[in-house]
Amino acid sequence: MNSLPIIEGLAQNTATKTLFEDIQNFNTVYERYAACNNSSTNPSNTILNCKSNEMSADAITAAYNKLVSTTGSFAQFQKAMQIPSGQAAIDKNENVMDYYNTKIVKPREELEEKMQILKDVSKSVEKDYSIKYDSTMVTSTLVTITASCVLFYVFMHIE
Repeated sequence: MNSLPIIEGLAQNTATKTLFEDIQNFNTVYERYAACNNSSTNPSNTILNCKSNEMSADAITAAYNKLVSTTGSFAQFQKAMQIPSGQAAIDKNENVMDYYNTKIVKPREELEEKMQILKDVSKSVEKDYSIKYDSTMVTSTLVTITASCVLFYVFMHIE
């Protein structure tokens, strides 16, 4: 989770890193609170030896408020992800569309063309073998019928 892949032109920035760190901090604090206050895994706080601040809900509340307050990391992340209106936003969108057209649309068209060649039934190897098989069967049937007729004629007209 240290770095995000570049998807659709988005890259990781400071607000994203801060948000991830605060979420991980909240998860750690909450996990420790749940383990410390579990009477079956930590009876009378003899196994984990938790501090008093780890056993109170105040640490969870503080970590949660750090995430969702008006100046918290989630609000900063939302601000950072908003696209400003103006020429910079238009340029960014054009760059994304150029990337999309060159990296996705063109290879997709080439892939579709190659898939049509593979799916073309009339020029496939399977069709060639099917034609050879059918012609062999028809030829064999005609030879058998002809041989039977010749033998019948020979045996009927022998005297």
